This record gives sequence, structure tokens and C-alpha cells, in this order.
Amino acid sequence: MPTKHNVTSLVSSNKVDFVRELEEFGPLSGGETAFVLGKTPFSVNTIVFKVNGIGYRRTTDFTVAAATVTWTDAAFVLESGDIVEIEYDFSS
Repeated sequence: MPTKHNVTSLVSSNKVDFVRELEEFGPLSGGETAFVLGKTPFSVNTIVFKVNGIGYRRTTDFTVAAATVTWTDAAFVLESGDIVEIEYDFSS
């Protein structure tokens, strides 16, 4: 079971207050595809998904449904030892 770490920062704008969350999953045991976030993202457009520091694209490599992010790139299987970082905004 991978370890999950969270880092939270508050960001304010003149329109809305939101919080930027970074959740780290890993090291993975291998083959994981679903990652449940601690909060529901404000917008799927705010999600950044990285594997071992390399960013990937929503709809091409992963999908989002509420607070669950699913890895869908069958050509690249997540392996033992990989670190997944998911960064996103949510309303405070």
C-alpha cells in the first residue's frame, strides 16, 4: 500500500479563495490505477498528474471523476517504486 502525503497552500484571488493541494502516492507497489484524493477538485482543469516528476495529460493519460483520478495509459504501467504526485485546487 503506497504512502500518501499532503501539502496544502492557500491561494487568494479577487474572485475566489481556493487551496492548492499536493498529494503524493508512493512508493507504489505496482499496477495501481486509481487514486482517491482527499478533497474534490474545484475544476478538472486544475489537476496536474506526475509520475516520477514527469507531467501527463488529462483525457490522454488519466481521467477524473469527482475525487478519483484514474490512470488510463495502458502503454505505461505504473511500476513498483514509482511516485505519483497529484496537484489540484479546491474551494476553501
